[in-house]
Amino acid sequence: KDALPINALVSEDNESAALVMRRLAGKVCLLEAPLSKETADLLDPDSVAQAASCAVLPITARSDEPIGWIILVSRDPGHYRPDMDTVLLEGLAGLIGATCIRLEMS
Repeated sequence: KDALPINALVSEDNESAALVMRRLAGKVCLLEAPLSKETADLLDPDSVAQAASCAVLPITARSDEPIGWIILVSRDPGHYRPDMDTVLLEGLAGLIGATCIRLEMS
């Protein structure tokens, strides 16, 4: 079975999710400090109140189409910066995607 791409799972009227998907297109991750309005809209209000920076990691399965994402949030504005190296974050996203495939097969 192929996993559904995230654009099939997100409501068409969820403008924030659609904007994040467009910003993630072709990228390995998205780093923000401070958080954009569309990313903040996807988080729990309590998390947003404390968030100073974030990393949005697209989760892919068998294809390059994202099936979801994980948003890592930090209170430190310098923790996730647009100019930082993302190798570790890319590896984490890949590991989560591989785990999704394994769970789907079991």
